[in-house]
Amino acid sequence: MSCLGSSAHVCAALNKSPRKQGAVFSQSQHLPLLGFYGDKMRLLARHSWLLGVFLVAACGGSTSLESTAWRLTDIASDAGDLTGPLPEVEVTAHFDAEQITGDAGCNRYFGSWVEDADSVAIGPLGSTQRSCIPSVNEQEFRYLALLQEAMRFEINGEVLTLFDENVAAVLIYEMLEPTQLAGTTWEATGVNNGKGGVVSVIIGSTITAEFNEDGTLSGNGGCNNYSAQYEAGDESISIGVIASTRTLCPIQEESEQEQWYFTALENADTWRIDGDRLELRDEDGALQVSFQRTGN
Repeated sequence: MSCLGSSAHVCAALNKSPRKQGAVFSQSQHLPLLGFYGDKMRLLARHSWLLGVFLVAACGGSTSLESTAWRLTDIASDAGDLTGPLPEVEVTAHFDAEQITGDAGCNRYFGSWVEDADSVAIGPLGSTQRSCIPSVNEQEFRYLALLQEAMRFEINGEVLTLFDENVAAVLIYEMLEPTQLAGTTWEATGVNNGKGGVVSVIIGSTITAEFNEDGTLSGNGGCNNYSAQYEAGDESISIGVIASTRTLCPIQEESEQEQWYFTALENADTWRIDGDRLELRDEDGALQVSFQRTGN
């Protein structure tokens, strides 16, 4: 398929995976919930539009999206009007090298993206599969659909705007301020069980973590208090050997969960705070522990 002037990596991305209108995938099965654009002429029209974007970009385009983080402030309605997201529902987007992640309001989402000057192609996207109240579910579904329809971006100071194929603004964000891990406290919501999956914390048990300013990590693993040394960079983290008390857990499952948790902490290689959520991942990007903020 001809890309009509598109750069090599954008052309390859579009040819490899045709754009999907609002395609959302489950984390486990990656099955599309909405269909493909079936009309090849529609794809050609989209590629022709990209050529126009590239010509405009040659006269002065936006800066790169890579290594930026944003919070949604406006989303387009069915009528095309821009309105703020639901109150108390934070929607975010983090653009790392070839991967976008964020909070869609109810679920975490993730996927691929490429940029060329001020053009962008996002998706396909996957997400976790939590169910929230209907209004939040509806906004999330719309957000993920609009995100994958974005074809151009503009960064103006600390404001990011994404445009669709008709050059209409569909999503507007404000820049997220850099976050610090030291001085924060958390409660775990999910733990890697060492078998390739993350499981929810057992109902009735509480796992906590406090990243102190002096470089110590302390908390409770569900049964025992623990402590360790940690070092954290902008995104990297290294957690030393866990020392803990030796109280026997009353339930065998809680004892196993605690051991999973301690192992997951020691496996952590990167960290990210997104609103009131913290994720620790290993060097391969596999989630080790997810937390909900409880303090600063």
